[in-house]
Amino acid sequence: MKRSGEDQDEQSKRQKTASRPPPTLGVRPSIPAVRPPTLGVRPPTGIRPPTGATALGARPPGMRPVGMRPVLHQGSSDVQRKIELAKEQRRKQLEQEELERKQKEEESIFKRDKTKEKGGLNIQFHPALMMDTQKALAEAKKAARMQQKGQKVEKTLLDVKLQDERKKINPYLNPMDRIRTETTPKPRNPKQLQFNEPGKYIELAEQLRKQEQVEQLKKQVQAQVKKTGLEKELELVSDLGLRTLEPPLIEWWDQKLVGETYEAFNIDAYNPLVEELVTNMVQHPVPIKPPTKDNLDPKPLLLTKKEQKKLRRQNRLEKQRDKQDRQRLGLLPPDEPRITKQNFMRILGQEAVLAPSMVEQKVQEQVKARQDKHLQQIEEEKLTEEERKEKKRRKLLEDTSQMVQVCVYRINELTHPQHRFKVNKNAQQFNLTGVGLICPEFSCVVVEGGPKGMRHYKHLLMDRIDWNPVKSAEKIPNECHLVWEGQVQKQTFYYFKLRNFDSEEACRTFLEDKGVVHYWNACKHFVSS
Repeated sequence: MKRSGEDQDEQSKRQKTASRPPPTLGVRPSIPAVRPPTLGVRPPTGIRPPTGATALGARPPGMRPVGMRPVLHQGSSDVQRKIELAKEQRRKQLEQEELERKQKEEESIFKRDKTKEKGGLNIQFHPALMMDTQKALAEAKKAARMQQKGQKVEKTLLDVKLQDERKKINPYLNPMDRIRTETTPKPRNPKQLQFNEPGKYIELAEQLRKQEQVEQLKKQVQAQVKKTGLEKELELVSDLGLRTLEPPLIEWWDQKLVGETYEAFNIDAYNPLVEELVTNMVQHPVPIKPPTKDNLDPKPLLLTKKEQKKLRRQNRLEKQRDKQDRQRLGLLPPDEPRITKQNFMRILGQEAVLAPSMVEQKVQEQVKARQDKHLQQIEEEKLTEEERKEKKRRKLLEDTSQMVQVCVYRINELTHPQHRFKVNKNAQQFNLTGVGLICPEFSCVVVEGGPKGMRHYKHLLMDRIDWNPVKSAEKIPNECHLVWEGQVQKQTFYYFKLRNFDSEEACRTFLEDKGVVHYWNACKHFVSS
């Protein structure tokens, strides 16, 4: 009975399984099963699939193997199988065609021309040099694919615009001639004819004639002045520009308040313009930039002798402390003790007691070595004769690129050889430039240079030189006067030299060529106080 009950339960399960609907297409059943052989392949003969509920991998009735489509009827399964086979063959054929096409493209890109001779200038480029990057290869493949499909590569917007413009200009122009037209040079425009206005050269000729007439009149006037003897008076008038003008009778800022002169001004009288003219405003002169550099180099701080000694002592102490620190760290060896005759007994101790003569000789050698080292150091630091001269010249050398000081001296007589030597030699030693004009009537000395040299030279001419070595009551005393002292922007002379002239006209002509004739005029009309 028990066995029959189990058979009934199993039979009821089979009926339920058979009554279930078949699964939808493409949905995998949850019951694991062994995958059967592929479609169209029969199992080997003599082998039967296991049957019954207890066989491994058995499936209930109505279930199909995984990966197999549901079978509707015998005819539809054959048609479906043929369709699948045709699709598979077409897919393989397309893959084969695509593979062959890619091979042809690569061969066309990397193909070498074997007909040309190898070597020399006919050698072919390496394929890696025939393209820029892999991007160029991909673009070439894409262009070839688009040409096979019958599609044309789109032109860029710039090329289209250029072609449209060319068609507008010349519709019959061949677009292939674009390279030739762009590389050929542009034609030159012919020069236009320039016509002169009538009367242009006639006016220029008239201007030249007028200039010649003016020059002739000047020469005639000068000749008449020389005949009449008015040359000196005209020179006096021309030299007024060198003298300072007298102050005006009344300043312009007081003219409205005072009147014509200060003497006629009445303080007690009421003036209604006072409240309008007198304000809290102050008039400042217009600032003028100096001809020197804007940013001058700072000068070093001037120290007294006591401050210099203190600074030197502090520097030496700092160096000594640094040396001691290095010796403590072991970077430098310790100094030997400075032994003298006074302290060798205290320093050497027992050794000095045992051999005093030997120790004394050793001390004398050390003292002598220190003295020789000191003298040798002095000799090394001593300047040679050339270095001493160069140092002295460098001290007297001054910068005259921005400003030059000028002094003009008048000497009654410069014939004494001692005076001539001092005037010439000191100007060269102080790096001064200029000229000494020696004339029968008087002598004029013009010097240019820096402030330091000019100060020493002025002291020489005005104080140190005795211009009257032989004094006599009958002879006019020889004197030296400073006529003018000032500053100019550039030097006129390149060196200092004394020159002898026979007349004043020769001196005047010499300075006219240099552009400083006013120096001679100032000396000529100078009157000592």
